[in-house]
Amino acid sequence: ATFDAHEFNGMSNADASSQFWDIDGSNSNRSMTKTPIFSKVASDYEPYIDTVRGLIVITLSPILIAYLLLSFVNQCIRYIAAFITCSKRNSIEAFDTYDWRTWITKRTRQQVDDFNSWDDHGKVYRIALYWGIAFTLLQVIVQQFTVVLLSWLIKTTESLPLGVVTIVIFMVGMFLFLLPTTPGGPIYIAAGAVIPSAGKYSLGMFGSVVYCIMLCLVIKLMACAMQQKVIGEGLSNYVTTRRWIGVNSSLVRTMRVVVSEPGMTIAKSSILVGCPDWPTSVLCGILRLDLLPILVGTTPIIFIIIPMVLTGYFAYMASLPPDSYGQMQFPHANTYSAMFAVLSAIAQFASMAAAAFYVESESKRRKDDIDRLPVDLEVHIAEERERIS
Repeated sequence: ATFDAHEFNGMSNADASSQFWDIDGSNSNRSMTKTPIFSKVASDYEPYIDTVRGLIVITLSPILIAYLLLSFVNQCIRYIAAFITCSKRNSIEAFDTYDWRTWITKRTRQQVDDFNSWDDHGKVYRIALYWGIAFTLLQVIVQQFTVVLLSWLIKTTESLPLGVVTIVIFMVGMFLFLLPTTPGGPIYIAAGAVIPSAGKYSLGMFGSVVYCIMLCLVIKLMACAMQQKVIGEGLSNYVTTRRWIGVNSSLVRTMRVVVSEPGMTIAKSSILVGCPDWPTSVLCGILRLDLLPILVGTTPIIFIIIPMVLTGYFAYMASLPPDSYGQMQFPHANTYSAMFAVLSAIAQFASMAAAAFYVESESKRRKDDIDRLPVDLEVHIAEERERIS
């Protein structure tokens, strides 16, 4: 009796996730061993392979352990089925021809071999440790701090005049934007809840919302300028930093060609708006791109700011106390707040999808322009020295 991998399909979902392990470990041929699309991804993002591997180790280890256990169970079922089949045929000797010497499936063995072929496991585990520390410090501590800070901000500014609230929102927004893991969404929503409360008598509700949207846009552009000129250009003096971000990789070279264009194009704005705030602006600084074209290309962020501000605004309206008759002043405010929250999520997702699409399409359409970009010689020399050593 013979049994192959297609006779048992219980592993299909786990096998799909396990494709992460199929990255060839050699320096000369980093490619996906089976799937052409993964081969192209591995080629385009070669400088980040070990970083991605470290992220996989720290985040997917429990899933991968479960996958190995499922592979073990799968193989045991095959053994039992083979033994029963051979016994019924009175041909126990045939069972000796079955590959019983391993307790995991053939595909899993290949994936384990791929894992063992990685060049430097110590480096991967070290990067995984860095990922874990960064996640703990930035994602957990910073995000919790952000929630507490914005909650305090909303409570504290309830009775302050519009001018003071504007200054406070601006300072807090700039501070939070300079933290690597803080997205713009919480800042825009908090501003949408605070500014209309302070400006409803001087500007009216509509005027307060418009004022809030423009203030958020100014905060975003000022934060981009700070991230690019202060943080990014400061880091650009270090070869290690330029090498780590992969300045000579096709991904970064494509982004450089697209975002350095003067004026505003769909591809440029999609990348500047759809990619994460802090890394994108800092990358522009490391590449020493001109600031003004970057800011111009970032202005379409206002289409993401608007629904987020309205989410906060209607949340504030829903929190107003009942009128003298005990009725809610704005009974549908909660519904509108939820609706604009969904629109915000859709707009954010659409911008990210557009960024991914245009990075890929522009890498093909503008290949000649990308190839004409000069190579960072210091980074190239450092990479060659590592390959030789």
